[in-house]
Amino acid sequence: MVDRMISNFCLPRESSVLFGSVVLGLLWSTVVFGENAAEAEAEELQKEHLSADDVAKKLANPAGSLANLANNLTYKTYTGDLPGASDQTSTSYLFQPVLPFPVGDKGRNIIVRPAITVSFDQPVYDSNTGQWETLSTELNDITFDTVYSGTTMTGQKTGYLWGTGSGDEPFSTTTIQYFYGITLGNGWQILSGPLITYDWKADSGENLSLPLGTGIAKTTHIGDTVWRFQLELQYFVRQPDSFGTDWLLTFDFRPVIQNPLLKWFQ
Repeated sequence: MVDRMISNFCLPRESSVLFGSVVLGLLWSTVVFGENAAEAEAEELQKEHLSADDVAKKLANPAGSLANLANNLTYKTYTGDLPGASDQTSTSYLFQPVLPFPVGDKGRNIIVRPAITVSFDQPVYDSNTGQWETLSTELNDITFDTVYSGTTMTGQKTGYLWGTGSGDEPFSTTTIQYFYGITLGNGWQILSGPLITYDWKADSGENLSLPLGTGIAKTTHIGDTVWRFQLELQYFVRQPDSFGTDWLLTFDFRPVIQNPLLKWFQ
């Protein structure tokens, strides 16, 4: 498998607007070139010409060309110096369409990933009362990021993944997400993609979240659709001293789809 790593860099608002304009221009001028290949690949998946292992490898590649609809249920436990921090838990649901647009003939993609998150029981500490409050179910801010990415192979089975992106993360925060995947056969994989965050404006001891994770996934055909089901556990070896995630458990399921926006750029 190709070792996988991708970094997300935050841009100032003016740069984000410019980046968005450049992205739209690239989409309009180049997506038609890769449209036939993308549609052919989707049709090949539907006809089950690719094995479960082949599809699993493509889905494990975050810069890959398969459009899918991510559904993610997350359960967190917490720790920290605040009184009662280790007693807190939270649950959330994420819906994120992953829509890649092929660019040129060298395996490049522009990937559009809007995200809708619903929090069910997020704990909040009231410093005035010294008590914890649990927020009711609420829709979080809808986020949107765009990544320009590709895979560069240095050999038949080795290479590296690269990507640059624009999003609406706080400007003081850098995020790095690393990926790994081990194919076991028959659509089974061991894989994980923890997200490291560093807040440059936070005080020392409050700025770094560093998780280590592992998970198991199964890719299979259900009817005419390819699905991947994944269960992942992450442990945070570093988190903000006052309050931060201790353990994170996620269940992710996603169908592979044809990108419905490709024809918009004909």
